Amino acid sequence: MDNAYLTNPEDKYETPWFLLKGGIFESFRYDTFESFNEKLWQLVVAITSKRKKDDNEKQRLLETIEKIVLMIKGCHYFLHHKKRLNFKEDWIDIKWLPNPYRCLEKYRPREDQKLNHHLAHFREPFTKLTSEEAQNFTTAFKNFFAEMDLSSWMNLLDDWKACIESDESLFDWQVDYAPLKTYEKFLALHEACIIGYHWAEIDYPPPNRHLYEEFFNTSYESYRDASPLE
Repeated sequence: MDNAYLTNPEDKYETPWFLLKGGIFESFRYDTFESFNEKLWQLVVAITSKRKKDDNEKQRLLETIEKIVLMIKGCHYFLHHKKRLNFKEDWIDIKWLPNPYRCLEKYRPREDQKLNHHLAHFREPFTKLTSEEAQNFTTAFKNFFAEMDLSSWMNLLDDWKACIESDESLFDWQVDYAPLKTYEKFLALHEACIIGYHWAEIDYPPPNRHLYEEFFNTSYESYRDASPLE
């Protein structure tokens, strides 16, 4: 095949951004972490109530749905092209194993849980990802589509959109029986996308950042700088 839509990255160094620019980056490009999540919550409140909305509010809510659609399509694009290109990268395809040299729990400091996990040093307050998803954000993408396929997610969001346009609630339509659970899924996917952005930018703060800065008395520039293997 040869057409305008079939593109490839120029080299392996371009691949991370090639994967993110299928919709992930554009979905939150003009939002902060907090503002995106706030818009998600406002959307859920709107589609679960029968309160009448003016045209301006409807427009804002529909724009939020479009961002969610873009995010979901972008995650599907990421997984599809990662597989198509057979792209493997140490920082997202590494197999994590328990540390055999980790000290016994009774000897660990109080700050242990706060400092020693994969998301400890991110600015964003991540709360929705499992430990496995925190270690590899693509796992969160896979889990999202294991719940429902892309077409089903798009159909569900079409119904959300129709509820907004018709000033009705999801309970009238009877299509999403657990909108809060759906909301939680979107929050987790958003968190995984933000981690993916940091990965592509090579500014993923490593879980051993505190050790690196305190013992070596120096800052780090990227995950790779703080790795004892490089």
